[in-house]
Amino acid sequence: MKKMLFVTSSYPFGDREASFIRPEIEKLSEKFDITLVSRNSVDEQTSQPPENVKVLRYESRKSYSVIKYILRTIFSPYIYCEIFKLVKSKRLSLAKIKKAIRFCMRSYHFADYLEDVRKEMGEEVVLYTYWNDYSVMALSLIKQSKDKLVSRAHRIDLYERKENNFYLPLKEISNKKTDLIAFISKEGKEYFSKSFKTNAKKEVFYLGVKEQEVIDRKKENEWSVYSFSYVSPVKRIDRIIGALEKVPEEFEVKWTHIGNGKLYEEMLKTADAKLGRKKNISYKFVGAMENSEALTFIKEQEFALLINTSESEGIPVTMMEAMSFGIPVLGLDVGGVNEIIKNNENGYLLVADADETMISQTLISFLKMSAEKRQAMCKNAKDTWQESYDQDKNYKEFTQKIYNLE
Repeated sequence: MKKMLFVTSSYPFGDREASFIRPEIEKLSEKFDITLVSRNSVDEQTSQPPENVKVLRYESRKSYSVIKYILRTIFSPYIYCEIFKLVKSKRLSLAKIKKAIRFCMRSYHFADYLEDVRKEMGEEVVLYTYWNDYSVMALSLIKQSKDKLVSRAHRIDLYERKENNFYLPLKEISNKKTDLIAFISKEGKEYFSKSFKTNAKKEVFYLGVKEQEVIDRKKENEWSVYSFSYVSPVKRIDRIIGALEKVPEEFEVKWTHIGNGKLYEEMLKTADAKLGRKKNISYKFVGAMENSEALTFIKEQEFALLINTSESEGIPVTMMEAMSFGIPVLGLDVGGVNEIIKNNENGYLLVADADETMISQTLISFLKMSAEKRQAMCKNAKDTWQESYDQDKNYKEFTQKIYNLE
């Protein structure tokens, strides 16, 4: 079997990546003997990779000689190329220089660790990072002549947006030796191609989820809706709360939010303040759930609609999972969301800046929909999963592409 050095942010530790990576690594392990390096040095192990996957932990928080890596960065041609690029594009600032320096330091430190790992793996290795961040730079620094370097690109590691202060350091330089960038959406590929210059092959490989049994909804549960995300500013849970506040009294809606995050308590208080007195709206925050637990919960609750009001996305796996159940999705036209939601066919696609009134009006339209139309929308949702987001098909194709990479 071929060999792969696979870098993750967390997996198999913690719960942030398990649902994404678990099905993919099962396919990869059929073609590769894998040495997996996780950058998570804090959480407990929560997943068990396949038998031929060796797991290592990079102690990213371990103390090291700051002076050594500052000097290495200062004398690096990469940092000066980046500064020149910022000057040329009229984007130079002290904050960006500091961010670029930190990026270089982290890359060099990680590369020193990975170099020792790579030396033990033999002559030819596929270097694969799940995120297009400083891991790409680190892997490019240790890449040997026969190696292939592959990176996925999602959202936070791709788009220069408010959440990363509109700047991703050394994006072009770090991808100079990348052989393949695998985007999770067509929109992501288009954005990267317009924003950054690189000779890497650029292709779209959708993520995927396991098939679920279509939910046989009972009438008393048909107005149960849910949201499923981290409770962070970018997810804008407050817009769901505001939209529900505007739902007229003749419609009874039960809303459940799955997921935790730094705004969890704040959003709970906001819900209490805005929805607590509305007799037609019931709500519950159930916190974080392991993926399999969440899928069982979704089936048991017989949810009728998934609502996502995020201001930035790739293509949410939660949308794929919803459609695998035959659950339509209400979402906003950000990132690659328009590649999964077809408006009025398998859900509702609203403009990116849709306000609470627009979201509420759309929800009411769904509540008013005839049983026949709703059934057709559910079927279309299931068909979307089958056509584009079947994990067995998608990860088999991705694995084969990497295996045959030239």
